[in-house]
Amino acid sequence: MAEDAAGGCPVSAPSFRQWLSQWTRQHPREHDILIHDLAYDVIRDSTWPRGAGSLARYEEYLRHEHACPEAIEALHHAWAAYRP
Repeated sequence: MAEDAAGGCPVSAPSFRQWLSQWTRQHPREHDILIHDLAYDVIRDSTWPRGAGSLARYEEYLRHEHACPEAIEALHHAWAAYRP
């Protein structure tokens, strides 16, 4: 768990969905189209799994929704940036 800027209180990490939203505000689309496209879909998907999750949970969700192979690739790419 990270600490806040003052160096004291623990700060919980953002959920994957929150991270995607933050990432898109901090990086131009041209920086990484895969992550931007995934983020666009995730943020607008009212049934996307909420709260803490795992790569396996999100991949299972995408497969259940019949996502294209490129969406699965984008998920893996974004997850690697989220959890290096």
